[in-house]
Amino acid sequence: MGALVGAAFASGRIDALEKMALNLDWRQVLSLMSDVSLPRAGLIDGRHVVDFVREHVLPGDIGDLPIPYAAVATDIQSGDEVVLRRGPVPEAVRASIAIPGLFTPVYIDGRVLVDGGLVNPLPVNVAREMGADYVIAVDITRSPLPGKPAAPHDTVSRRDQIRHSTQRFLDGLNLRLPAIDWDALPAIFRAGSGPDQPNLFEIHGNMMRIFQRQITLTRLQLNPPDLLIQPDVQAISTMEFHRAEDAITAGYSATRDALEGAGL
Repeated sequence: MGALVGAAFASGRIDALEKMALNLDWRQVLSLMSDVSLPRAGLIDGRHVVDFVREHVLPGDIGDLPIPYAAVATDIQSGDEVVLRRGPVPEAVRASIAIPGLFTPVYIDGRVLVDGGLVNPLPVNVAREMGADYVIAVDITRSPLPGKPAAPHDTVSRRDQIRHSTQRFLDGLNLRLPAIDWDALPAIFRAGSGPDQPNLFEIHGNMMRIFQRQITLTRLQLNPPDLLIQPDVQAISTMEFHRAEDAITAGYSATRDALEGAGL
């Protein structure tokens, strides 16, 4: 997500991105994930994500941005860290956020690229190599993993949202399927009978956070930033993009604390 927010900031459209994020709901989140690509190299192809970035951030080239910008990706075949500093912005963002197994990889310059968090979740070194005199890093891996059970009214609300959005998706594909047991659908998404059971995205997201936390600890020892911000986002799961207000509030609070702690 740092690649997306960084691109918005570098293009001068961070306010537009914030406004869009605050108005995002579950239906729109599901629409971004609706280009299912089975049985290819990921569950979701990501075309809608690229269109989303192109619409809300910038459709141009990295070299045309008013502020220097880079996105970090991972070559899934070699394990190399790949720093993208040229080419279309949407494709660079798409490569940097291609969570393995969920999104299909992106092919750039003969490389097969996925999420940069596999090798460098906190690329302080990249910022310094680009000439930054003062590096501010935001680390979301240090707080406890998401896992708080949803409140009963939240469960009912999500059930209605899933029902409506899934039916619209199936109608759009003009599929004729057997009748869906909508009462059982939340259990499918939550992978269990209780509200505290994680779903596929939550399990995969926590898996990514677990090993990214270990990599980040090592990276911080080798390349510490000048200011480290660690927001408390433990209650926000990987795919809960509709909870932007909670994330922004946590980020603001953590930034204030970091500045005060640094005497700034």
